[in-house]
Amino acid sequence: MDTSKALRASNIAQKVRKEIFQQEKSNVLALDGLRGFASCIVVFYHCALFMGFYNSTGTDDNPDAWVISFSNGFWTGIDIFFVLSGFLIGRMLIQDLHESNKLYYAAFIARRSFRIFPAYYLVITVSLFIIAPLNVPAFNFLYLTSDWQELLNSSWASYLYLINYVHSGNEPSILSWGWSLSVEEHFYLLLPPILWLLFKSKSEKIKVLVILSLVAIPFLGRAAQYILNPDLILLDGFYYYSHNRFDEIFVGVAIAYFYVIYKDELQRLCEKAGNWLGTIGILGGASVWIFGGLLVDNAFTIVFQFLVMALSTGLVLLNVLFIDNTLTRFFSHAFWYPLARISYGTYLLHLFVLFFLMQMYLDYYGDMQFNAVTLFAFYFAVMILTSILAGIMFMVLESPMLSIGSKVAKKLKVSRQED
Repeated sequence: MDTSKALRASNIAQKVRKEIFQQEKSNVLALDGLRGFASCIVVFYHCALFMGFYNSTGTDDNPDAWVISFSNGFWTGIDIFFVLSGFLIGRMLIQDLHESNKLYYAAFIARRSFRIFPAYYLVITVSLFIIAPLNVPAFNFLYLTSDWQELLNSSWASYLYLINYVHSGNEPSILSWGWSLSVEEHFYLLLPPILWLLFKSKSEKIKVLVILSLVAIPFLGRAAQYILNPDLILLDGFYYYSHNRFDEIFVGVAIAYFYVIYKDELQRLCEKAGNWLGTIGILGGASVWIFGGLLVDNAFTIVFQFLVMALSTGLVLLNVLFIDNTLTRFFSHAFWYPLARISYGTYLLHLFVLFFLMQMYLDYYGDMQFNAVTLFAFYFAVMILTSILAGIMFMVLESPMLSIGSKVAKKLKVSRQED
């Protein structure tokens, strides 16, 4: 019996090592590093935000105000995700269109559905029907209501990936942070037909012009909205709308287009730029971290910062694709890979873990007054516990669904090729 248990434990350990920790040779390891890094900073920003560190910026009111300066730009982890998603999804679709002049739309939708839907619908269903009815004070703060019926009535927006349009960040929701997943889902639906129509054109100039226009249009749209209403409040819906954020994703798509169609020319250009790619990218990101933010409403934060961050991320992405330097080696480190592998689950689950710990803290101390020490303690606890839960969800649900989705997509692609 003991031998049998030890064997099962060994098999589980080997499977976990293979699925989560063993880097795939086909991957560009630094891209996984970017995803893992983005996951870490988003979790930290949410910890600081929901633990009250952004409620007061004055040093007289908040002796730990340095935390605000330290983490002011950590929200941009979402923007890094957007650029990476645009590149990875765009590269896959553009590669098919370039090589076979075919868009395997059914295969693409199948693969994405098996990747995204199972974990997402599991989490929002558990949130709505198990966690919310418990009426726990900390979670009521997370949901912005103690009225379960109100959550139930509004839950359709989460189930239909419309949360970013139907509810702003200040309205009750079973998964308010799912707004970014709605943006991604809208992108998955929009990109394939756009690329299919684009590749109907024989003119390379038109293709490049359209790709660049897809980056420019959301930026120009934000500028027009700001000109018409300079009193726009960033977090009053504006920040969450897909049409206001698509330029970030299409920066990734644009890089994917040149990577697939003009890879040799792109590589020579990047190698000529050398370390300047990463340097300018980091400086551009730093400008957003220092001068931007989500709690300030001005021309830079509303119109410019998202595109600046996307272009900066794009430069870093090109650096890690083509330049062997310190930056590439940093993001290629094995440390980042497991964090990237479970990053989807981490994003879905981390706020539940945070508010569970906050409730424990409230029960023990009677209030939720935090300082920098408790923030960092909470952050590491959230990362560890969330990683364990996300790892379990990945092994039990996400990985099997990925395998099924891959098989279904392969069959659909073969069937399409035979038509």
